[in-house]
Amino acid sequence: MPAFGQVSQAETHLEQFNIQKGDLFLFFGWFRETVYRSNRLCFRRDAPDLQAIYGYLQVGEILRGRETERCYWHPHANRPEPNNTIYLASSRLTFEERETGLQGSGTLIFSESRVLTKPGMSRSKWKLNGIFGEIPLSYHSAGRVKDGYFDSVKRGQEFVFAEDPRVIEWAKSIILEH
Repeated sequence: MPAFGQVSQAETHLEQFNIQKGDLFLFFGWFRETVYRSNRLCFRRDAPDLQAIYGYLQVGEILRGRETERCYWHPHANRPEPNNTIYLASSRLTFEERETGLQGSGTLIFSESRVLTKPGMSRSKWKLNGIFGEIPLSYHSAGRVKDGYFDSVKRGQEFVFAEDPRVIEWAKSIILEH
C-alpha cells in the first residue's frame, strides 16, 4: 500500500494547512543525468543539477498516532512522536471527482515538463508559469517570481499551495502527460 509518513515540524506544517482526504502530494527531488563509463554508472560531468517532479500520491486515508500500527511495514509505523502521521494513497486518482484511470499514487517518467529548474539556472530557480507568483505557497513570501523564474526557498520538502483551480490544472497536466 503506497503511503507517505511525516512527523515533527514537517507534519505540524501539513496539519496547519488541514491536509485531508483527496488532497494531492507531488514529490520532487534533486536529479542529475547519468552515463555509463567503463561499465560504471556515473554523473555526466557537464549535466546540470535539476529539481524534477517524480511522483504523486492522492490522500485516501490519514492515520495518526496508534493508528499507524496498521502500516507495520512503513518506517512511520508505531513511532512515539505525538503527531506521527501516515497518509495512505487513494485507490484511484481523481480530479474534481472525475476518475483519471490511474492509481491513487505512482511514479512518473522523466519529462522536460516535469523539470522544475529553469534551463541554465541553479536548481532552486524554477520555470513555473506566472500563476505561481499569484497563488500563496507555504514557506515562500510574495515576490518570488523574478526575471522569468520562480525563486524557490533553498530547503524544504512540504510546500503547500492555496487551493486554486489553476494549480489543479497544472498538477493534472504534470501527472496525465503521456
